[in-house]
Amino acid sequence: MSKPVLIALCFAAIAAPALAQPAPAKMDPAARAAQFVKADVNKDGQLTKEEWIASLPATAQANKDRLDAAWSRMDPDKTGHIGKDAFVNFTGAPKGVGSSAKP
Repeated sequence: MSKPVLIALCFAAIAAPALAQPAPAKMDPAARAAQFVKADVNKDGQLTKEEWIASLPATAQANKDRLDAAWSRMDPDKTGHIGKDAFVNFTGAPKGVGSSAKP
């Protein structure tokens, strides 16, 4: 067996377990509703972009482009806020954005 083929096989063997990891579980509606209540700091029943971002883990807050894109899909009418039902039913956030609230 040639050296390049052997190296490629070694990389494949090392990478295979990482590639086989399951996708993160989606939050159930009750967990998303609880996240909404926690994020709605002023308790007006509406979530602003600022409240939503502040409720995310620091690692998610760091990616402004992804947050902006997700918020645009969450608030397609550009009202500046979304209600609890829209938040709970929203499924279009990029991986790792909005999947869990800060501890």
